[in-house]
Amino acid sequence: MDVLQVELSIFRLIFFPLLTLCGPVGNTVPLYATKTGYDLSLETTDSIRNSQLHWLQLAESTGASVPEGLDNCTPYGVYTVYRHGTRYPSDGDLEDVHNIIERLRSTDVNPEFQYLRNVTEVPISNASMLADSGWSEMRELAGRLKNRFPELFPDSDVDLGRYSFQSTGKTRTIDSARGYIEGVVGDDQTCQTNYSERAFTVRCTENAGSPTPTSTTVPHNPIDNDPLLRFYDIWEECTEAVNGGRTKREQNEFRDGPEIGEVWLRVAQELAGPGEGTWDISREEVILLSEMCGYDRALYNDTETWCKLFELEDLYAPEYHSELKNYWNKAYGFSINYRISCTLAQDALNYLQDRVNSPLQSPLGNFKFAHSETIVPLVALLGLFDDPLPLVASNFRENINRTFRAAHMSPFAGNVAFALYGCTSDSAVTFRVQTLLNESPVQLDFCNGQFCSLEEFRTGLERAIGTCNFTEECAEVLLEVTTQQPDSGADITYSVCLNFLLAYVALIALSFTRFD
Repeated sequence: MDVLQVELSIFRLIFFPLLTLCGPVGNTVPLYATKTGYDLSLETTDSIRNSQLHWLQLAESTGASVPEGLDNCTPYGVYTVYRHGTRYPSDGDLEDVHNIIERLRSTDVNPEFQYLRNVTEVPISNASMLADSGWSEMRELAGRLKNRFPELFPDSDVDLGRYSFQSTGKTRTIDSARGYIEGVVGDDQTCQTNYSERAFTVRCTENAGSPTPTSTTVPHNPIDNDPLLRFYDIWEECTEAVNGGRTKREQNEFRDGPEIGEVWLRVAQELAGPGEGTWDISREEVILLSEMCGYDRALYNDTETWCKLFELEDLYAPEYHSELKNYWNKAYGFSINYRISCTLAQDALNYLQDRVNSPLQSPLGNFKFAHSETIVPLVALLGLFDDPLPLVASNFRENINRTFRAAHMSPFAGNVAFALYGCTSDSAVTFRVQTLLNESPVQLDFCNGQFCSLEEFRTGLERAIGTCNFTEECAEVLLEVTTQQPDSGADITYSVCLNFLLAYVALIALSFTRFD
């Protein structure tokens, strides 16, 4: 047994019982951050029932109310931002998994896991593309939206011209929009798509009876110049300068720490077999295979391939490793991460106001198709899931029950919707806005109740949006970046448990002298 295994064995025996004394593990189910399938995300938040409900049933089931009475309200429009549906892993991940499979084939491995030598690999040509399960997710989301808001789809033959669609330039978002549009028109329509440089047109015709054709043209900006849906690319140089390598430092520290080390040791020993030491696999590769487990569940509902390598409790640490990136790159780690989503928030606000001012000229629904890098900053701009403690490498245990989880914010096909209602009382109409995340209502800090007045919503969102001009701010950041002091991190008050941990580390360091 080498020194590292001794360290991890002592960690298992001493540190975990110590943490148990310091607090409960919690009832949180480990997930796969942004590699989580949509249905699995809903299952773990008890939101599946919500997704099936008509808007009035949903409001009543969640105890919502309005002064005018919910029966006196009617939907006026909806603005929804969708992440693309489930996709295949990236080409880099597929190549890394291929290398692991090749090692499994060429070295001794525990007979229990020899089946991994024959895993069917995803073709590189499918890398990052929308999968069949992702297409189904988008069709089903469209069908559920129609059932929730039938008032916004008044005709049995849907006229696509009454709705607005926009996608990013990535194939997976374009295909997600196509799948969604097919869900809007329904199963009795056959659709064809024609592509041009910066848009695509979907034309649908009924399968039977007298044909009623309908079509829509969906624009998409160039990938490197999409300020509405890929704002993070526009300001990437600035956000990276502000970040100053913080994300990489936090992830590397956690990767090299005892929590990931414990998972690595167990997986390496499992692959080697009882009494055979550890199989040749790195910590990075163990983290990757935990993500492959998430992909398997999202793509195929498969828990018998890569997932069999892990116990349930093994998955908490790899998820947290991914979460550090989401937190520091996309959300609350630095405010600029989410403030740059202001263009999208302003677009939503403009749509809601247009529905009030020009109901006959504005679309009944406005639907966007983008990425997790779009959704997570928008959710953070709304102030959702902002925990008291920041996410850092050293406070995994304290954050086990955190609300910030990308699996609940932006799983595959994740979505944020702003639904506008007109509520009548004594012949006066009050317009109200309901915010939904993944088809369930959420309470915004700046809203009084689930259905806040449009005026209240506008005031609160405009405060969050701010000036929405980063040219001067980022110019100053880039000018000063070479003279910035290294990031000292968030101001964290450490718990008694961490003091015990420091004492434990010192004890282990002393004990190592016996093995020198």
